[in-house]
Amino acid sequence: MKNPIIVKLTTTGEFRHFIPSTAHECDALLPFVDQLDQFPDLIRQKAMEAEQQGYEDNHTFKNGAISLSICDGGQRQLGLDSSLFGGSPAEWSKLEPYIDDLPQKISQVKAALTQRAAAGGAQ
Repeated sequence: MKNPIIVKLTTTGEFRHFIPSTAHECDALLPFVDQLDQFPDLIRQKAMEAEQQGYEDNHTFKNGAISLSICDGGQRQLGLDSSLFGGSPAEWSKLEPYIDDLPQKISQVKAALTQRAAAGGAQ
């Protein structure tokens, strides 16, 4: 994935994002940015899959994270880190308290991407 936009949520509630540095790269992502809105549902879906699979507890790692990356071609990739990779339903449930705040945070990321893309047109 070249110059994707990335949002990430950890099991401790930390939300992170990455936006490409140039206006041109941001502009190329604008047609696909609404895919970020699917992030909360994707988290819930993966948590449900973990519950149905009956994964066992993984005590190897303390904190896990899930991320959604979208590149300028519209391809998306879901990434899992640490305890969520093959994690138990208990690990996935740690994300639940933070999911309801994601739409607002994602809106802020989308606005920042739009603003950076627009900055290129102002030059």
